[in-house]
Amino acid sequence: MKTKLGIVILAVACGGLAIALFATKNAADERLKKDTDAILDFSNQLVAATANLDELRQVNLMLTNDLAGSRQEALTFSNNSPKTSGMLANTQASLQSAQGPNRQSQQPYCRLETRNQVLDHRAAALTNAIASLNAQNRRHTTKLDSSETNNAFLEKELQRQTAAKAELESKFNTCQQCATRSKN
Repeated sequence: MKTKLGIVILAVACGGLAIALFATKNAADERLKKDTDAILDFSNQLVAATANLDELRQVNLMLTNDLAGSRQEALTFSNNSPKTSGMLANTQASLQSAQGPNRQSQQPYCRLETRNQVLDHRAAALTNAIASLNAQNRRHTTKLDSSETNNAFLEKELQRQTAAKAELESKFNTCQQCATRSKN
């Protein structure tokens, strides 16, 4: 009788262990599926972040090139400004000398006055062009600063997601080892 009781107890224990093994295997399979889905999701996020980072780098490069072009144009206008100012000063000097007491006719004065007005208009146009280029330069600098800020954020996000992916891969490998051990 004791033998039968021992066999029944062993059978019940074996049944309990079989049920526990089955429940553990199902839980491990479910955890493995969740981990695999999480890894796939992080992988997709990593690919999207990388593509976005590449796009921002291209925009950053274009803005940098635009900024360099604007600076070159501003430098060109800035270099032309002294020439125009010199021409204006020469015209004014000519005008003053023409207005002197020994001027013989009014005709050179009219020509110089006309030339002076033309040069005044050109100087005003160049001043406006310089102001416009300075405004463009400020806009491009703002865009460049913004893209650099976005770039830094994306790089931090990429590092964070890479760390999370490594952690999930570690958990996944641990789960696989547990599953392998439970099979053995």
